Amino acid sequence: MIKKCKNCAKEFKTYPSKVKIGRGKYCSKDCCLKHTNKILADNGTKTRFKIGQKAHNFKGIIFKTGRNKEYKYIQVFRPNHPRADYKGYVKEHWLVMEMIIGRYISNNEVVHHKDNNGLNNDENNLELMTKLEHCRFHLKDNVHRRWYERRTKSSPQKL
Repeated sequence: MIKKCKNCAKEFKTYPSKVKIGRGKYCSKDCCLKHTNKILADNGTKTRFKIGQKAHNFKGIIFKTGRNKEYKYIQVFRPNHPRADYKGYVKEHWLVMEMIIGRYISNNEVVHHKDNNGLNNDENNLELMTKLEHCRFHLKDNVHRRWYERRTKSSPQKL
């Protein structure tokens, strides 16, 4: 279907299905924007959005300079850190423990929260453990508690 552009009067090809739903009025995106901006300027506004209106896909602001409490741990934006995730965030308790010990945490080490509160990153609440020690520590509270109790009764020196 051949139509004339509402903005520049140039002929262009469009589909009848687009015209039926109210589209296919302009030959290009530039012509569409020129026409809508002209209408907005005539009405005395600069954009078609109202003050304070959020976009339809708005999910909230993530401040890249501060802290992000996305999951059960607080995360800090440090994109140059070796253990940063793909968004550039590092768990805050890792950073606190690294400041205490004066080096980066290796891959076989874990920072354990003594009170099991992942948001409490106080120096007195954090403890550095190997992954094996951490698993053994939580084995008592795990689903396999009965297995752990049986094993400690029979041979406590092996664990």
